[in-house]
Amino acid sequence: MLCLVKVCRVLNFALCNDARKDKVPWPESLTLYRGGALPKEHRLWFKELKTGDKFRAPRYTATSNKLHVAETFLANNSDPYKKDGVIWVIKLDRIYKCKHVNYLDAISSCKGEAEFLFQAYSPFEVEDVKEPTDSEPFTTITLKAAVDGKHESEHLPLSPWG
Repeated sequence: MLCLVKVCRVLNFALCNDARKDKVPWPESLTLYRGGALPKEHRLWFKELKTGDKFRAPRYTATSNKLHVAETFLANNSDPYKKDGVIWVIKLDRIYKCKHVNYLDAISSCKGEAEFLFQAYSPFEVEDVKEPTDSEPFTTITLKAAVDGKHESEHLPLSPWG
């Protein structure tokens, strides 16, 4: 475990510094997307979230500023028998953006995905959770990324999936 902590610290130090933030091509909409699957056993946890609820995502969370990239991950990972499709919509602060997300396209092996990676234990605030409909057969979870995780409680609930 200590080895993993060291790797995370090095990654955070290398990627989360103010000099790099000036070079980030922030999307004009300040919106990021993540697509994938939500195991049925975790759906209830997210369904019970209310607007304004906060939580931390205990894993690194990969996102893109391109909705079609998220939709590709949604299509490739959902399974109607085991997992529900989900699109995460993550909004960034208009002025301060987010200090714990990093733009990785320059160092990614998947060029063109426009990948933004949130650090492990990043805090988010719920804006909306939409259930699947006939026209959108997947859950849509809209979140607001905290500007700086240091200013949020360390005792926020941890999401079971993300």
